[in-house]
Amino acid sequence: MSGMARPEAGLTLVELVVAMVVIAVGATAVLLLLGQGFRSSPDPQLRIKAVELGQSYMEEAFTKAWDEATPPGGGCVDAGDTACSGGPAAVCPGSCGRDGGEDRGTENDVDDFHGLAEGTACGHAAPLRDASGNERPGRYAGYCVEIAVAVGVGSELPDVRPDDAKRIDVTVTDPRGLSTTFSTYRLNF
Repeated sequence: MSGMARPEAGLTLVELVVAMVVIAVGATAVLLLLGQGFRSSPDPQLRIKAVELGQSYMEEAFTKAWDEATPPGGGCVDAGDTACSGGPAAVCPGSCGRDGGEDRGTENDVDDFHGLAEGTACGHAAPLRDASGNERPGRYAGYCVEIAVAVGVGSELPDVRPDDAKRIDVTVTDPRGLSTTFSTYRLNF
């Protein structure tokens, strides 16, 4: 029994080096994937806040009258259409914006939102404000909102006269500088 040789167990140096290289390549790939995930992890939260903010401003503008001359409870403003009875002439083609005397929180028609720019993070003088004119909470720090109202866009919609539609574009810029634009139409009904 003493003369029998025992087979050697273990790894050679070459086998160890090959195993280390394979493990290093695999670990590098896994770490790269994890790193990408960590870099983009705030994306969903930033997008959700941008959508919340855009929707809030969009709803605020959309709930206002089509025009200052719109009768209480709705109804169309005469834009040259015989279906509208006795209202004033078409409005806003060259003069969109505040009609005078309105301030943030006191807008009374869609046009008053044209040119609205809020969010000091983007260099605008005004901070983000809610429908009452109060400053929005700090959870929206770093966000900016700009609103443009385009008139005479009825030709973009089927069966709508050009002067009977206004497009509201709300652009929200997040803290990374990425902008998202939300659009809707307000019709003269």
